[in-house]
Amino acid sequence: MRVSAPLACDPAAPPPYDSRVRLKVGEIGRAEDGRPILSHQFGNHLATNMVIWGVGLLIASRVRVLHVTLTYVLTFLVLAALRSAIGGGNLLTEVAPLTGPMYQLFIFFMITDPRTTVGTMRGRMVVAALVALAEHAIRLAGDHGVALLQPLYPSPAIFALAIVGPIAMWLYLKGETPRRPTQ
Repeated sequence: MRVSAPLACDPAAPPPYDSRVRLKVGEIGRAEDGRPILSHQFGNHLATNMVIWGVGLLIASRVRVLHVTLTYVLTFLVLAALRSAIGGGNLLTEVAPLTGPMYQLFIFFMITDPRTTVGTMRGRMVVAALVALAEHAIRLAGDHGVALLQPLYPSPAIFALAIVGPIAMWLYLKGETPRRPTQ
């Protein structure tokens, strides 16, 4: 006699379980071993860093958004030093995310995306600094175990951009004067 598995539509059947799928809110955006998604999944090899920084700087300067990248990096470095002083940790540990290839792609291509940034050079620089500041706040909250912000800990940079970017764009679009069509 053959015994068949219960049908998926059978309300009495237990839900299917796949041991590989176990996500909790705090785990979204984390690798299987718990590392944040913008960590160093691809390694911190010098050659990889050199290629990404070289290509990133070249592209950013050619499309005239290098000021955004440099503002973000300089603000990140200043705030990393502040985090190190506040927490008493090693400065290199706080600066280390800049050496991860995924993070570098964020610096060169995500924060500088022209479709999602404000229209003025000064505005883009302010937004980049505010993203770094929001990321700093998320990292500090993580260092001090603030439970409310725990879902943001896996990727503070992306979440900071997702919070600051739309607000900045909304304010920019709200303040922009409507243009009259030319005749």
